Amino acid sequence: VIDLSYTPDFEQYNDGIRLDRESLIRHARPARKNVVGIRTDVHDVLVSGDRFAARYTIRAEMRKGAILVNEVYMFGHYAADGRIRRIDSITRTISPDPPAP
Repeated sequence: VIDLSYTPDFEQYNDGIRLDRESLIRHARPARKNVVGIRTDVHDVLVSGDRFAARYTIRAEMRKGAILVNEVYMFGHYAADGRIRRIDSITRTISPDPPAP
């Protein structure tokens, strides 16, 4: 599935931490086991040629009940075939919404 969206030489730098294709796969496997619900709210997207930028919020509900909310600022580069070759992103942890009464 990763190969549909990402090139074999894919690199992502998130908050200064480098992930290549294999690192992304290793990261995704435990995340899929620990996250029971996820919502992504896209606020801004810009595409120009082979470059893109996005600002979005991810709200993840974890198996043990914790809620993690992160705002993400992402800048990327597409390969000629339309798959993603590189992403540079920074995240900001924000407080989850308070529980409903």
